[in-house]
Amino acid sequence: MKRWPKTSLKLLLAISLCAAVYAVVLKRAPVLFHWNGSCVCTDYSPEVEGFSIFNPFRSREPERRADEFLRDLSQQKCPPAAATQAMTSAACREPFPPFAWELKHREDQPHKVRLYFAFKRLSDGPDSSYSGEGVVELVDTEGGWKADMTDGLGIW
Repeated sequence: MKRWPKTSLKLLLAISLCAAVYAVVLKRAPVLFHWNGSCVCTDYSPEVEGFSIFNPFRSREPERRADEFLRDLSQQKCPPAAATQAMTSAACREPFPPFAWELKHREDQPHKVRLYFAFKRLSDGPDSSYSGEGVVELVDTEGGWKADMTDGLGIW
């Protein structure tokens, strides 16, 4: 009877150690595992409707910049984190209603990161239960990561 707790503890430690080594080895991969969603609905993409396990050792700088950008949009401010003045101007012409967001998936390319979010509108009224998805693409510029939605990717 006394062996079982020691054996299970050793097994748990071995699994934890393997998981930690695996995460460190894949440090460059921001997503360790991603399962596409199985919803037959067309409202959400597989990246947002699916399930991602993020690497705890990934660089979170692009995610921080995207959060700043989305916070500015949600507070109806002109986002200074945009890559171009044209993108900032476009975001300022049509203010977004207040919304909440949750990171669902991430794809990294050289000098570019694409972040997939689920959104929920926070305003009162008939559209208060509206939810949707969107993509924020960030480019690595000399001044750091900047939001770039020139490819037509965007929110809602």
